Amino acid sequence: MTGGLFSFTLALIEHLRGNSFAALPWVLVGFVAFMAGSFFAWLNERKKLEEQDRQRGRPEITAQFSPIDAGSILPAWLLYLHNSSDYPAVDVHIADIRYGDKVLRFIPPASLIKGQTFTVGCGILYNGWTETNDVSSLFLSDHMVPLNTPVFDLTINFSSLDNANRKHWVFRASFYYEVQQRRLVLTGQKVLTVE
Repeated sequence: MTGGLFSFTLALIEHLRGNSFAALPWVLVGFVAFMAGSFFAWLNERKKLEEQDRQRGRPEITAQFSPIDAGSILPAWLLYLHNSSDYPAVDVHIADIRYGDKVLRFIPPASLIKGQTFTVGCGILYNGWTETNDVSSLFLSDHMVPLNTPVFDLTINFSSLDNANRKHWVFRASFYYEVQQRRLVLTGQKVLTVE
């Protein structure tokens, strides 16, 4: 944009000296540079507004694993969900997680309001349904933890109640069992817009 102002100023000086024909190219260059600068400034502001609109109404969901009876050798691990935004999360669905022949199925809340922390129930589908309320039951076999557990993906889909248009979001994170420290580690939490 500075080039446009410089060119325009130079053209104005030439015009005042009486060299209007020589000033014409400078006026055109100045005009084009000014218009290009204005367009890029507008485009930058437009992108900021679109991002703000996309984020409007977004619930801020976070997840955490906590042990029950942390002093035991193999404590049960519960999943907790928390919403820290003013916007409620509704239609919450947590994707099943498979490991070998077992499937870990969660019992999610119908909604999460501001400041609410919800304990997520879960169970194992393996020769029928067994409600365990223990995430580690996915990879435990006969109360033994394998030396290496894979990294599991935690995917939570939810919506917001934005009046303008209903928006859909997805929470993604990964977790694994840290054998040395005997704990579940949750990494890479992020909330993304579903287009």
